[in-house]
Amino acid sequence: MPFALSVAFDRRLVLYPQGQASRAEHRARCSELVLWCGGDIGRVIDSPSASVNAFASYILRIKGIREGTEQVMVVLTSTNPLALTVVDLRRRLETQIPSLRTARWLIYLDPESDPFFEASAIRLGHLTGPLDEAPVWLGPQDSPFLVLSTRLRNRRFVCQGLEELDESILMRSGERLLVPFRTNR
Repeated sequence: MPFALSVAFDRRLVLYPQGQASRAEHRARCSELVLWCGGDIGRVIDSPSASVNAFASYILRIKGIREGTEQVMVVLTSTNPLALTVVDLRRRLETQIPSLRTARWLIYLDPESDPFFEASAIRLGHLTGPLDEAPVWLGPQDSPFLVLSTRLRNRRFVCQGLEELDESILMRSGERLLVPFRTNR
């Protein structure tokens, strides 16, 4: 029996504040993984500018993002150095756009391009599993990120990681689930 998603979701607007992956094969793989995570690859906003502030200003023009009614996924494609390219970028965007505090934050990782990611992630936070199993990285201030490695092959790991990510987002926002997640059997 094929693995089924445990919760239904609407497709989410996909934001790439650092731009999409630079190599064609990585762009294709990242798009596939984003689709697995509920991203709407037909509604993608790449970074239209060179700065985080300009990107924030640009996406704040979208009423659904500004008001928090649009479901959003933020995909980060640059990870080195982790504290600057991921942690600081998230902090700055969430400060300017509070609705992003409840967005799904994903890190698309090519371990060959950034062999230091795992050590940096452990130093700055906590990884919930191996990189090839879509772990959640709890960074500073318990900020959760789903890590999607180029080596990830099993969609079931993505589904499990999404449940863990969504639970972390709910816990971080101070909300509680009214009905616990149940997996389909």
